[in-house]
Amino acid sequence: MLRLIVVFIGIVIVLSFSGLVGAASTCVTSDCHSILGKAQIVHEPVARAQCDLCHKASGATHPGGDGGFVLAKEDAELCLFCHDSPTTEGESVHSALKSGCTGCHSPHQSNGPLLLYQQDPGLCYMCHPDTTHGKRSVHPAMKGGCMICHDPHGGAQADMLPAAGDDLCQICHQAFFDAEQSVHPALMDGCVSCHDPHAGVAEHLLPTSGVALCLTCHEDPDAGHDVVHAPVSGGECVFCHNPHASQRSALLTADLDQLCFECHDNFLSNSAVAHPALENGCGTCHDPHGSDEPGLLEVTGSALCYQCHDGVGDDSPLTHAPVAEGDCLACHDPHAGSSAAMLRRSGEGLCIQCHDSVSEGSIHLHGPVADGDCIACHDPHRGTLPHLLTLEGQDLCYRCHDSQAMGAVVHAPVSDGDCLLCHDVHGADDEGLLVSTGRELCFQCHQTQVLLGDQLEAHAPVAEGCVQCHDPHSAAEGFMLSVPPEQLCDECHQDVVDTASRVAVPHPAMAEGCGSCHDVHGNGNPLMLTAVAEDFCAGCHRDEVTAMRSAPYTHSPVAAGECWGCHNPHGADLGSLLKADYVKDIYADFSLQAYQLCFGCHDADAFTLNRTSGLTGFRDGYTNLHAVHVNKSPKGRSCRACHGVHGAEFPKMIVREVVGFGPWRIPVTFTPSETGGSCNVGCHKTRSYDRDETR
Repeated sequence: MLRLIVVFIGIVIVLSFSGLVGAASTCVTSDCHSILGKAQIVHEPVARAQCDLCHKASGATHPGGDGGFVLAKEDAELCLFCHDSPTTEGESVHSALKSGCTGCHSPHQSNGPLLLYQQDPGLCYMCHPDTTHGKRSVHPAMKGGCMICHDPHGGAQADMLPAAGDDLCQICHQAFFDAEQSVHPALMDGCVSCHDPHAGVAEHLLPTSGVALCLTCHEDPDAGHDVVHAPVSGGECVFCHNPHASQRSALLTADLDQLCFECHDNFLSNSAVAHPALENGCGTCHDPHGSDEPGLLEVTGSALCYQCHDGVGDDSPLTHAPVAEGDCLACHDPHAGSSAAMLRRSGEGLCIQCHDSVSEGSIHLHGPVADGDCIACHDPHRGTLPHLLTLEGQDLCYRCHDSQAMGAVVHAPVSDGDCLLCHDVHGADDEGLLVSTGRELCFQCHQTQVLLGDQLEAHAPVAEGCVQCHDPHSAAEGFMLSVPPEQLCDECHQDVVDTASRVAVPHPAMAEGCGSCHDVHGNGNPLMLTAVAEDFCAGCHRDEVTAMRSAPYTHSPVAAGECWGCHNPHGADLGSLLKADYVKDIYADFSLQAYQLCFGCHDADAFTLNRTSGLTGFRDGYTNLHAVHVNKSPKGRSCRACHGVHGAEFPKMIVREVVGFGPWRIPVTFTPSETGGSCNVGCHKTRSYDRDETR
């Protein structure tokens, strides 16, 4: 305050009492006014003994009574006779000046500067109460005295302040809100709205501490709440709010997405997915002051989530248990996570926290299961279908798989949309996720075919699986065959097809298809024939078979019902579907080729060696009678000259009559013996042979 330094135009002369000279000889004596001139600082007129500059005689007797002298002018006008006025018109003037300057300044002398009665602030306390007494915090400016802020005489502002309101404070304190977006409304009324300019019972010159100060204007944020934010309950509003100004709304000390992390763990630091609500800060879900709900949530459970997420908990017939219980957090982290939708775990790992694993122990897994994508088929929240499936039956399957019902003939489960009858939707040991392995699955419905599993003569594809021939879903042909039956058989039995297509003599039954002779699955008969072997050919060749069976002695293939021992049932180049050459005439030149059919079972040496001891029973001693009859040219006797090819009346299939000589049927009588026999033929006399006679 420079004005204080120049408040008097006359220079106060500082004299020590010991150096006082020129004192008024008439006023200052040992008897009168002897105290004057003894202080450290003496008013100049006193020092010069010019008492009459301020005092004038009143005419009364002096000394000897009071009132001998009066002031030359009244109040401050006397001082202004020498000194310039420290105030200007319109200013706020110190009330002490109404009684003159002597309210603060001694008119004669003082031990303090400027002739003040006391040093600041003791001088002020002569009239004003000590506002710092007993206070916890005192304005640091008070250490320099009241005149640090107040002009002792007057000022342009109220209370003799050199500047108004905050401008005064900003002389020393930084203008912290000049560039801030949000300013505490209390500052509209100046800093003294909260701070006492002299001292306070609380820190920072505040009239009270903590939240109590804030509550003088603001409503109590924790009133009536069961759960209160720790800074609020601790009265630490300034923990989150700047009490003066901020670049952020609500005077927050940091951005919303960072303010909370100053105390709470930053769950975003290692998270790939954050709750979109966090873009607006934690206050989107949490009340920053107090709430009746745990976690300072505005409302409890799923009701909070449904404020943004519509339709998740609607009135669907079926609801996922966590949704029904309002427990969204059973699956979702409310803040952030490493998985989509802030799931607590990814894929199947989340579901198996409550549900048993659908993949454990399975060799093959459904694609979505292998990917852990349960929601590819199931709605995680609610639905109208069992198991919360998003679509019903095959419609769900066809969302990924092509329709399997495109053929003319459709498997009943497929037409009914019941894929689960055959397939496990999650996993199985079978590559096709079949609920049972191979034909065992088919036997669950096709029970009439169950016996095929134990048959020794079943069709090979039956053992390998029905799908070798049948499409399990749909096909163009009956019984869900992918191609017509004969064409289907051709795929495996190409040798039969080749034979039937090139032979000169086809079996008429081939034109009716393989099924005319063979059971396509098998029925226990050899070669899957539709009847037992001994009855099979009789189905068509009844007369021939009846005649064969009436013969006392039959050819062993005939007895076994194995006509295919000599005949090719699919076709041949020789008549009667014979598999090899056979002489049909009575006489023929001998050759191995001519008797190839018979030699397929019988030893050819029995007809080429003239002597033998065991190749044939038809010998006389060692003479081979077969070779004698057959092995010669010309007119070698053929097999059928003596033997019936299917059966005959005598042992060794020797016929009773030989046909081939026109109408004459040559009679034959064969009489066997223990070591040979005799033969009486119409063409020669009775002949006999004995294997024991050496010839």
